[in-house]
Amino acid sequence: MNAVNAAITIPLPAASTVPAGLTITIKKIDASANPVTITSTSLMDGAGSRTLTAQYEAITVMSDGSSIYRVVSGVNANTNVFNNTSVAKTAITNTFLNTNYPAAAYPAGSLVIFTNLSDAVTNTAECRRLTPTTWSINATAGKL
Repeated sequence: MNAVNAAITIPLPAASTVPAGLTITIKKIDASANPVTITSTSLMDGAGSRTLTAQYEAITVMSDGSSIYRVVSGVNANTNVFNNTSVAKTAITNTFLNTNYPAAAYPAGSLVIFTNLSDAVTNTAECRRLTPTTWSINATAGKL
């Protein structure tokens, strides 16, 4: 987006109106002080808006197809998506996550999403770090 002449606001469609897994990337290409603000009625990792202020700053969000967008890169991104057919849903525990996703690289609030787990192609696990040693683990048999 080129905001050289004025600030720009970009409204995203509701996450429920786009397919699960759809990603949208928005990039500010100018060096002006005018911000590019992305808004949505579907929260983006808990926020109703995200703002790009620097030249070449970008954000990529991914729809869950239902009610939210995950920020997968860019402004305040702390989401990591892994397509991992070698991990079973039952193997995703606090011990597994703390060993493979250390707190230094994945601080509190980080979200790690596994798709295509070895249990079945449609299995997913959404894991959010709550503290340096504790994760919230939500494993499902369906898509996110």
